[in-house]
Amino acid sequence: SYYQNFVTQIEYPAVESQPSQEAIRTVEPLALQNPSELPSFDLSLQDAIRLALESSEVLRTLGGTVVPAPAGTTTEFDPALTELNPLGGTQAALAAFDATVSSQLYWQKFDPPSLGGGPGDFQNLFILGFGQTLGICQNQLQKRTATGASYAMRSNVGYNRFDRGGSIFAGALEAEWRQPMMQGAGTTFNLIAGPNAPVGSYSGVFVARINTDISLAQFETGVIQLVNDVEKAYWDLYFAYRNLEALISGRESALRAWQQASERLKIGLDARDSEAQARAFFYQFYAQVNDALSGPSGLYASEQALRYMIGFTATDGRLIRPSTDPLQAMVMFDWQAALNDAINNRGEIRRQRWTIKRRELE
Repeated sequence: SYYQNFVTQIEYPAVESQPSQEAIRTVEPLALQNPSELPSFDLSLQDAIRLALESSEVLRTLGGTVVPAPAGTTTEFDPALTELNPLGGTQAALAAFDATVSSQLYWQKFDPPSLGGGPGDFQNLFILGFGQTLGICQNQLQKRTATGASYAMRSNVGYNRFDRGGSIFAGALEAEWRQPMMQGAGTTFNLIAGPNAPVGSYSGVFVARINTDISLAQFETGVIQLVNDVEKAYWDLYFAYRNLEALISGRESALRAWQQASERLKIGLDARDSEAQARAFFYQFYAQVNDALSGPSGLYASEQALRYMIGFTATDGRLIRPSTDPLQAMVMFDWQAALNDAINNRGEIRRQRWTIKRRELE
């Protein structure tokens, strides 16, 4: 039981992290304040999209909270990370064909012991050891080509010295060319699989570049989704203002109807049930106004969603007012043109085509 209690104890990581200045400057959220009495600023749709793109290193989505899966969240750095991946990126694939310089130095020293004995020793053993020093220095320049060939130039210098006296230097300059005739030969194979690629693991230049193209298509899809979410949040806030105005107008009309019913009841021109019905209508509109102001889909919630998408703090004591009006003209779309644009321009389709092309190469 002690062990179970110990390992199930909740721990908190001791990390050095400070909340962002945006989080610190956040003020108390709005509740039922009158929007007409709060400071506000106008925001156009184009400015909202611009602010969202400028502040979205991590591409936000509507309804976002704390990121549940950071590794799968799209960021503006994803294409660069794919391009510069040291294991499968384009630069890593090109590096396999870079010229390499290597230098090696081996140094060995032999110093065996010597054993001696007199005439009376067993078997009259007398052995002498002689010391020796060996050295080898090799410098090499090597280059691999896309055909699979390997070129090398190297210089070898050897040194041999005996303790009994005398030393020898020997040098040689070598040129080497190795060309695979079957496996590993050919430009197509090396640009797809890469030099010395094991079966089933391909990281050539073509495959690495396709991985970058796939990442670019995913990033493009994320940007399109971001702009779409910004527009949706913008028009949701526009509708929230208009909906609130309509409900306030209905509430004021219901209030006047209730007041008239009350006065008619006092002078005996109306029944009690008529006055009660008018009062119920008023309170119904009153509740709807409060819900349209601070409910889950109300004005304040819609304004916070737009703030989140454009990178603003959740609240700063001001209200955003959309200044762009919806298009009033009737727009007719050509079905075939829209269909062709979708097939040719959708990032998801292009990503899947690149995936198929990579499989074909593999």
